[in-house]
Amino acid sequence: MYSLSLTSGGIQIQASDIGSAPIKVRRTGKNVELLDASSEWSVIVIVKKDDYNYAKYPLPTGQWTDELHDLPASLAKLSADQKHVLQEGPAFQIVTIAAD
Repeated sequence: MYSLSLTSGGIQIQASDIGSAPIKVRRTGKNVELLDASSEWSVIVIVKKDDYNYAKYPLPTGQWTDELHDLPASLAKLSADQKHVLQEGPAFQIVTIAAD
């Protein structure tokens, strides 16, 4: 289990379960799962729709998901209906590395 915390210098990763961290990452077998904890920041992933268009989707809050599949992501403050990005935070990407 890893915890990602937002600091004044950006996102910091720690190899432990920190209760107050807005993002947690864990490996389950060959999969990697991410938990977007309930906080003022949400995780949005960027998905290529076609050659010229990209879409941003918020990950579900408060549940583990394996839908990131090495996608670029960022922290964002969303509107109440989660349809608009009010403020974008640091970008990051979780890359899955196969363990032998």
